[in-house]
Amino acid sequence: MVLAKQMGVGGWPFKWIGPVVVAVMGVFVYTWQAWFTTSPGVVHKPDHIYDFIIVGGGTAGSVLAARLSEVSSYKVLLIEAGGEEPWLSTVPLGAPLLQGTRYDWGYKTKPQKHNSEALHDKKSSWPRGKMLGGSGSLNYNVHMFGSPQDYDLWADEYGAKGWSFNDIKKYMNMAQCKILRPKLFKEGHCSSPNHKGEFECTSEGSSSRRERGEGGHVRQKQDAVQCYDPPIRTVTADSQITQAFLQAGKELGLPVGNLNEDIDYGVMAAETTVFKGRRWSTAKGYLRPALGRSNLHVLLHTRVIKVLWEDKRVVEDKRAVGVTYMTRDNPQLNGTVYARGEVILSGGAINTPQILVHSGVGPPEDLERLKITAVSHRDGVGQNLQDQLNLPLYVSVTQPVSLNPSKLGTASNILEYFVNGKGDLGRAAIEGVGIVPVRGDHPEVGVILFNMGAVDKHLYSSVSNMKLE
Repeated sequence: MVLAKQMGVGGWPFKWIGPVVVAVMGVFVYTWQAWFTTSPGVVHKPDHIYDFIIVGGGTAGSVLAARLSEVSSYKVLLIEAGGEEPWLSTVPLGAPLLQGTRYDWGYKTKPQKHNSEALHDKKSSWPRGKMLGGSGSLNYNVHMFGSPQDYDLWADEYGAKGWSFNDIKKYMNMAQCKILRPKLFKEGHCSSPNHKGEFECTSEGSSSRRERGEGGHVRQKQDAVQCYDPPIRTVTADSQITQAFLQAGKELGLPVGNLNEDIDYGVMAAETTVFKGRRWSTAKGYLRPALGRSNLHVLLHTRVIKVLWEDKRVVEDKRAVGVTYMTRDNPQLNGTVYARGEVILSGGAINTPQILVHSGVGPPEDLERLKITAVSHRDGVGQNLQDQLNLPLYVSVTQPVSLNPSKLGTASNILEYFVNGKGDLGRAAIEGVGIVPVRGDHPEVGVILFNMGAVDKHLYSSVSNMKLE
């Protein structure tokens, strides 16, 4: 009733909109959380030994757990420091609301003399997901390949055989299922994924099915297209502001195409990991369909302290045989679990080298300073960390085409999203991406179109650590 008055309307049916929206959201949240708490495969105490132990249930760890457990004779344990994704993580525009919470590691950069003057304590926020799906459960959903030069550098200069861009691209293509005609989803011609991650799209009166999907695991049929092997689901942004972004790039002489396929630089409409208005992380696409397997266990709220090694005199012969861990419920009590095959560290750019150093693998000066017994001196562990520098530029638009709180918060928009999976809440915030050539050996500057207008200053300050003034 209050909501109806605030909207300037009254009478039936407006007076019921507020209660209906609240009721629908309440039922949705309750059902979602109840489903999470009963997820199969989640254990409170692991078995003594497994074939594979995967440390970190993020973007890569979720895929590894799903793929390895496809072999029924393999017994797999996935250890995750965080918990399961909250319901808010499924809402594409809910990403900023999860940053700085218990679902985020809350990392900040170390203060330096000549940078970050506008930030609190001269620290930049560096959100990293602390839940199943990792950062893929709280990022802005852009699906974009890494720089080809970086992959080729690893292969050519550093001896990473099999890691050139051409080698890796086939696996990237294998993992994704691209929705080339989003209109089919808006019109309700696509089914929801089943327990195997499969879905169908149909279009009446059309003889060609290739236009609706492509990628690694796609089966062509006369009347449908199915994507298998739970792929990453991507939908290309299509809005007025996206089209304006592409036109601006064209006027600057930049090619317009697909940076994941046919052009090395230029502008493109963002491909986003959103399916039917929901975030589609690797936890959703790979891990969840696999949780019913009896050979896959998931241990949540558990941090791995260090890797255990075989007791051999020759360092080169030492093999990882297990890990020690501590749980959130009893941090004083360390547990141990062993691996017949491999221990796979998939904790991300910060936690993986941290575990290695705690396990005696790292630069000798670090091990000596921390009084850790050396297992292997590796100068590169924890070194050469790189990430993009983000410089926001704000622009004004002459038409109401951007997303903003007043649009997102309307009762009709909320109801449309939670009931039908449609509306602005189901859009990703980033709708355009560009790679601009500049001078130098590595000629790239990235540009993203962040379609969020009139951002609340307190929310922005919280997410970015920027001073209000």
